[in-house]
Amino acid sequence: MAPFKQFLKNLGQHVRELRRARGWSQEELAHAAGLSRTYMGTVELGMKQPSLRTLFRIAEALNVSMAEIFLPPAALRPSSRDIIARIEAMLADPHRTMPELRKAEDLVNAFFRKS
Repeated sequence: MAPFKQFLKNLGQHVRELRRARGWSQEELAHAAGLSRTYMGTVELGMKQPSLRTLFRIAEALNVSMAEIFLPPAALRPSSRDIIARIEAMLADPHRTMPELRKAEDLVNAFFRKS
């Protein structure tokens, strides 16, 4: 699958997760965002390329930030165990470089922001 098509699919999946977390139907979210239910369905399926204005309306309706709209779906985010394993592997390597140590630091920071 082309990267942009995969991005749209992931974006739609995440919007669906956020909607379901609120216990809303597609129709309820569409109404709150001022969109049609059919259009909302195509966004969730990754079949449409919503404008930034549309994404802003969806974010407002869901009471989340625009940044949160662009987060990957939970199923694609690494688990805490995966992050810790990656950090341990980086730190255990005696030949690690400064960029690798910075990457480990970034992972640690991301882990604590997630917690």
